[in-house]
Amino acid sequence: MPVIFIVPKETIIAPKKYLATVWYSCGFLNTEIALRKIDFEWDIFEACTKQISNKSINSGRCAPIPARILSLWVMTHEMGLLFEFLNGFPELKGEPLDELAACIPVKQFPKGYMLQREGVVPRACYFVLEGLVREYRIADGKEYTIEFYDEQYGAISSRHFVEQTPVDSFVECLEDSVLIVGSNDMSVENFERFPVLKSITASMVQADLNERRERFSDFIISNPQKRYEDLLAKRPELLQRASLNQMASYLGFTPETLSRIRNRVSRSAR
Repeated sequence: MPVIFIVPKETIIAPKKYLATVWYSCGFLNTEIALRKIDFEWDIFEACTKQISNKSINSGRCAPIPARILSLWVMTHEMGLLFEFLNGFPELKGEPLDELAACIPVKQFPKGYMLQREGVVPRACYFVLEGLVREYRIADGKEYTIEFYDEQYGAISSRHFVEQTPVDSFVECLEDSVLIVGSNDMSVENFERFPVLKSITASMVQADLNERRERFSDFIISNPQKRYEDLLAKRPELLQRASLNQMASYLGFTPETLSRIRNRVSRSAR
């Protein structure tokens, strides 16, 4: 039975290499064999995707896509995001990216999914390839946003993951999100197989730590309006993707104060 599926306007059909890597990760001997295996699906995959025009998307109509092709598209999209991420590291030049990608779990999570709950020992860490994730705490019945994780600031981890102790916060997907899902066992295995990953991971952790320190330092010495202006300059998209209450708690003041500041800054910019 066909599955109804709406493809976003910005969707780009990924090359066969990505689909082949999906098949490779499912147990085929190598990417070349996987490429031959995918040939019989490619024409129908491409034809189905091309059925969905901007006109049909704008009008709210869409074309039927066979279930197996839908599954391939979803996996291909995830693999495309992963390849784009890996290609951002010059250190990986010359490494077999298809083999590396096959070792890295990537998963889609729906909006509202709880990745972490207070009091539970975290079994995984995450990295955002696409989407928005919020970390928050609850005190006296109120939610306090600790951090937003997105395509720009993607590393979601903590000392609790490293030490395997219960966490003191919640982590929730604010949008449908595509995440790398890591574990301690997976990290050790991948570091042994791809030693360059260890230095890349260490660099990422250090860069994330430095960024957090800088943001915390700026936060401490800034007044409410300066905090808002800094956020507007550095992460303007958050103001559109998160709610007023979530943004206010992140900036350290009430929603009413945020509304006043936003209006004041907007007027002065005219």
